[in-house]
Amino acid sequence: ASIHYFCAISVGITGIVGLYFLNQTDWKNYLKLGILGVVLFSPNLAILFKQLEISGTVGWLGYSSPYFMLEHIYTIFNNSSVLLLLCLTPFVIWILKAQIKKINKFQVISIAFFILPYLFLLTYELAVQPAIVSRYIYFSFPFLLIFLLSFIQKSGRLSKTITLLIVVFSLISTTVFNKTYSTFHYGEFKRIAQSHSLWEKEYGKENISGASLLISENYLNYYFDELELKNPTSITFINRTIRHQELLDCVNKSNNNYFVFSWSNTQTPTDLYEIILRKYPHIEQQNIYYSSAITLFSKEKSNTTTQFSSTLNYIKPNETYWHLKKDNILAIDSTVIEHMDKNILYSSTFETAIENLTFDKKDNYIVTSLDYKSDNNINPLLVLTITREDETILWRSANFKDYYSPSNSIVFLCSKFPSGIKSTDVVKIFVWNNSEDDFTFNNFTVKIKKQSEIPSSSYFF
Repeated sequence: ASIHYFCAISVGITGIVGLYFLNQTDWKNYLKLGILGVVLFSPNLAILFKQLEISGTVGWLGYSSPYFMLEHIYTIFNNSSVLLLLCLTPFVIWILKAQIKKINKFQVISIAFFILPYLFLLTYELAVQPAIVSRYIYFSFPFLLIFLLSFIQKSGRLSKTITLLIVVFSLISTTVFNKTYSTFHYGEFKRIAQSHSLWEKEYGKENISGASLLISENYLNYYFDELELKNPTSITFINRTIRHQELLDCVNKSNNNYFVFSWSNTQTPTDLYEIILRKYPHIEQQNIYYSSAITLFSKEKSNTTTQFSSTLNYIKPNETYWHLKKDNILAIDSTVIEHMDKNILYSSTFETAIENLTFDKKDNYIVTSLDYKSDNNINPLLVLTITREDETILWRSANFKDYYSPSNSIVFLCSKFPSGIKSTDVVKIFVWNNSEDDFTFNNFTVKIKKQSEIPSSSYFF
């Protein structure tokens, strides 16, 4: 829905500016068509307003980079420096000829049409929540292309050569290098089914358990039948509404050496991967497609990158990171745990300045986890905040009830650090017992890892 709304913004900006160029005989029909478009959409206005009231719906994206626009331009030119430089050449030649005063209104409008949707998104991100994604403003790309190519001279051998090079290399870049017309760009099911079959033969069907998160299991079953995979790997299809609980239960029950997890066309937060990595820390193989992925895990030693790790030691806590609440501590046999009840609102806390942490500022996510026990499905929150003086610049939480499992309950909270984070910003992680539940927990751990190694749905934005 977001893509269509931002496309509508681009269309709206174009339509409003178009009024300026109409003559007296055309403007009435033009205005009637615009009003008709609004009328046809009006039955959906209630849905739009309801969606705008919801905050945090795309907060998992993280705030955009200060260099987002440069990265976006590189992306829309097929991630090709050659193609980008070719398209910039006419504009550069025009500047070198000192013809800056000869820019016309259509060129100004073209570049404005390209920039304005981004400025609208930036305003929304600063005022409401993270929202900037390249695909939201793909629709404005033709205006950038019109602007750059409008500087090609109408005649001359150089102009003809540049035009030919742009056309030829665009075709090669799109069809040969990027394989645009031979690649599935909106999810993948057939190759996920093929991977299931291939890995089953390679590692042994009896050694693999699996889970899949899809819009509907019928998509995958169709290809199992189509490819005559009569006995596919035992797969549990995860319910999207209770995905954390079901996946955690599935992993806990698995006694096999390998675990395969696939997803397509659905939001797949990073913490789902963390649930699996807790028991199967080694990524044997993975195939990543657009908006989908399949990964084979094993019980071998972890091969993902951990940039920082710290676990709360209740006997000798590292005071650089941990602030212990001694009144919460219980010793049961040789195990030290933390107890909370209706009289205890906050747990021991991980709290430190960013300068005390080691991580890649461009490629990271922070994951915190703990094991908890309760006789009931409880509702406290595991909370992560980042503050700058008196301002909260990030607030995330995970509800314990989403991770409840009768056998072994583990709650995870993952988030990417915001771009533009400062060394003096403070990270704080704690349990907020706002539900006044009675429970115990231990293994309170904080890690920072590389996002690029985990193909969750946030990997694609």
